[in-house]
Amino acid sequence: MTHSAAGRHADAEAVLRREIAFAEQKGEDALTLGGLFEKMAAACAAQGRHAEADSLYRQALASHERWLSNVLRSKRFRGPERARSRDSFRRRFGYCRGTILHSNAASLRELGRADEAARMEVRAEALLVRALAHEEEQRRVDGLTTVCYLQALAAAFRAQGKYSEAEPLYRRVLAIHQVEADRRLARLKGRQYAAARDRVRETLAFQVAPVLRRYASVLRALGRADEADQGEGRAERLRVRCGR
Repeated sequence: MTHSAAGRHADAEAVLRREIAFAEQKGEDALTLGGLFEKMAAACAAQGRHAEADSLYRQALASHERWLSNVLRSKRFRGPERARSRDSFRRRFGYCRGTILHSNAASLRELGRADEAARMEVRAEALLVRALAHEEEQRRVDGLTTVCYLQALAAAFRAQGKYSEAEPLYRRVLAIHQVEADRRLARLKGRQYAAARDRVRETLAFQVAPVLRRYASVLRALGRADEADQGEGRAERLRVRCGR
């Protein structure tokens, strides 16, 4: 980690500590606190303080689950006729819990607690599979919102060495980004929109470069070295293009 990056994470941590103290003082709901705990955990993990990150991720998960339990006990979800609504809400909210578990597992691996991390990834995968299925049922057509679900599940698969399962998900992510960029470019015809088209292409490069790197690592693990080399080469060209 560079000195500037370390400084940014330390600054973010200081801000988050103040926000958490303020939220607790105000009596903010468990969902808000859970989100702050998750961000704080990520800041600690980025600085290599994985024991603190582990504790904070667990606080984040507990807060999210407490909030979910309270919501599902509310009037609008009561009664046997609301069973389907309860299941739908639980599946949709599984995305948040799944991503926390996946991030927590990464810190556990850094702490040498591989078995515990593996069990956590299994839980994350189960939640993310259900969340993605719910997203697909609701939207029917892939869009940028779907990308979040796909990437989260692909990451959980990759962490468990399930490269064959991760590979098609990364392909879908790349395809969605390209379709969205093409759709925007199609609306920007004419010389007067040249700058806007450049911004769309730069945004695409920024979004796609990290996905390509992860996709390339999956291809390499699957023994598809030539495709992996091509992906890494394209990712580097896009990184240079967007200056990242």
